Amino acid sequence: SAMPNNKDDVAIGANLSDIPGNGNNPDGMAFIFYTPFNDPTITEGAKIAPEEHSNDGEFATSLASGKIDDDDKWDIVAGEPMNNTADDGTVHIYFGANLGSLGNWEFDDAYLDFEYSGEMFGLSVAVGDMDSDSYADILVGAPGNDEQGTDAGRAYVYQANTDGTGITDLASPDQDLTWSASNAGAELGYSVAVGDFEGDNVGDAIVGARYDDAGGALRGSILIYDNPIATDGSADYTISGTDNNETLGWSVTAGIFSGDTYLVIASGAPFWNDSSPSENEAGRVMVIIIPETLDIILMVPLLFAIPIAIRRRRKLLQLRRLRT
Repeated sequence: SAMPNNKDDVAIGANLSDIPGNGNNPDGMAFIFYTPFNDPTITEGAKIAPEEHSNDGEFATSLASGKIDDDDKWDIVAGEPMNNTADDGTVHIYFGANLGSLGNWEFDDAYLDFEYSGEMFGLSVAVGDMDSDSYADILVGAPGNDEQGTDAGRAYVYQANTDGTGITDLASPDQDLTWSASNAGAELGYSVAVGDFEGDNVGDAIVGARYDDAGGALRGSILIYDNPIATDGSADYTISGTDNNETLGWSVTAGIFSGDTYLVIASGAPFWNDSSPSENEAGRVMVIIIPETLDIILMVPLLFAIPIAIRRRRKLLQLRRLRT
């Protein structure tokens, strides 16, 4: 049957790839496929890479997209967390209007540099409107940041220019997202996402800390920062794993799906142990459904009943456990 006339494009990262002619190095690159759903044998339309590609930076370890400037093209944000000898990290921005075709190599229109040495800036990136204007902002994870203890981690929010010109080259972060106290080894910023947790039409920052020891060894946590650009950078909600070593927050994503009115947050805990049947490191995905009109968080596990602890700074959440 005929393929649907789908106009979506796809960007795929290859962070350990060697850029041709540069030796056997994990420089990294990414490939853009224009309207790939119309042709199952399509080849890449453009290739993106860091302009300085000799630092084994693992470019495109993270990728995100959204409308950062004022044209009708989606823009691409790519993290290069191992850039420089100390794994400082860089984030690259590619404006969609400047991306070429026919397999051309493309280099960034702007980039954001690390704030502190060795923090793996850009290991995770997300794009979303966190100030309720017309442009998407950028959320960057830096899990190796040591300011609140060795590898305590941090995340940064970069606000898109309000005049529609995108992100200024080497812009400073508009907000640092941190722990409320020292939390060595937690790796806040290992994963990041943007979603409207409060239902107030302002995107909130959702940040994973896979090695957080809240309540037990390496249970992991997800921290939520309500209206992160306008607030003080402290977490408003913390959702923690309940089993030792499960590492909740290893991955996180958020969105509203299938025309629903609820925000959904999903987070991976790859080292969770299943007790029935007994299986070590079976892993689980925690799905958190947040009604916009109710002050309730529903925890919906995939395949298993998942008890979970929720700590909130501002108000008490009600917890309902569902078994699927």
